[in-house]
Amino acid sequence: MLAMCGLSAMAQKGRDGIGGNIAYNLYNDSGFGLGVKYQYNITDNVRIEPSFTYYPVNTIPSRWGHEKGCYSWLLNANLHFLIGKPNRWRSYVIGGLAYGNMKGKEEYDVNNKMLGINAGLGFDYRISYALSLQLEPKIILQKEITLAPTIGLTYYFK
Repeated sequence: MLAMCGLSAMAQKGRDGIGGNIAYNLYNDSGFGLGVKYQYNITDNVRIEPSFTYYPVNTIPSRWGHEKGCYSWLLNANLHFLIGKPNRWRSYVIGGLAYGNMKGKEEYDVNNKMLGINAGLGFDYRISYALSLQLEPKIILQKEITLAPTIGLTYYFK
């Protein structure tokens, strides 16, 4: 009974946490990125997640012809719609906005700012009351469609 009470408290309204992500942008020759995120449960089944992901040098698409010396970043504002009752595994639907920039200098300046939409699914595995492992295969609809799966760890404060 105590375990059931602990598990049901994991998705309570007002619960918040911070975490980190490792992302992989599957668009052409893109690559790995590192991110930070904040999560806040508006209700028991809806949470907000602003996040920032940085893709270091040489991780933007080769079709731009500016791979060397370029980097990119992505700022997300997502809503997670949690499905089902809280337990160790819980899935959620992702919807939100993305704003990104590819920047660098080679033969000439590269500075491409893009606004887009995020959509996808997420899977949340509660390691403990305070820790959660999350996997998010999602697409980013900007100038073109990008598949950008992430895996992250979140620490919850209460």
